[in-house]
Amino acid sequence: MGRKTERSRRARKRRDLALRLERPPRWATATLLISSFLLAVEFLLAPLSFVRNGGETVAVDTATATSCHRDAITGWAQYGCALEKDGAPYEPSLVHRPRLKTWRPVHGKVTFEIREEHGKSGTSYEIVKEGTPRPSFIWAVLCVLVYFGAGGVIFLLMLKLLKGCAGLLRRSAGQGAVEAGQANAVKPQKSS
Repeated sequence: MGRKTERSRRARKRRDLALRLERPPRWATATLLISSFLLAVEFLLAPLSFVRNGGETVAVDTATATSCHRDAITGWAQYGCALEKDGAPYEPSLVHRPRLKTWRPVHGKVTFEIREEHGKSGTSYEIVKEGTPRPSFIWAVLCVLVYFGAGGVIFLLMLKLLKGCAGLLRRSAGQGAVEAGQANAVKPQKSS
């Protein structure tokens, strides 16, 4: 009887765990969706931060990148790197902005462009790593859609995996119950 009770307890625990796997708590789903949304916003801000990389290249220069820090607005996607030339902070004559915009942190000598753009608010200058493209807004939106699609596929695969694990646990619990029933059915008869 003790063995039967222990087996039935294990089977009940497996069934409970299977039920939890099949129906994950709402907070877990909400956390996954919110984090995915925030990452998608970061993914969108990354190329948008470089949309202004247009206009006319007025100078090409080389300096040494001393340190790179992630931009506070765009997170991991954009870096601002401090530049030095001839042992002093790099300050071009056109604009006093000795920081370099780049997709990835760079170290050592780097060639960059000083770009001039005329807009409604006047003339603006940017120091951008040479060869940095100017992405379009459509490209940025497509990247976000692809990211959301990939996130959705991964989320569905995770749910399917959890349901598969729950099915295995249910079968294991059912098999344990059958074995317990067979053990109780075959009892040794007392010899008279």
